[in-house]
Amino acid sequence: MNKTVTIEELREKIDSFPRVRLAVLPTPLHEVPRFSAAIGGPRIFIKRDDLTGFAFGGNKTRMFEFLL
Repeated sequence: MNKTVTIEELREKIDSFPRVRLAVLPTPLHEVPRFSAAIGGPRIFIKRDDLTGFAFGGNKTRMFEFLL
């Protein structure tokens, strides 16, 4: 029997796990207008995972928060 889980239920379940905070989250999004202009495209944003405050940040840091 499969039960459909809502996004809110999933977030609550994830938040219930013990976690060691290693990163400064969430990291910001920065617009890169010159890149958008160079490719003649839409507004482009980059996710600044280098600003997590831990080594090079990103998904590995998020994973370590749960593993530790």
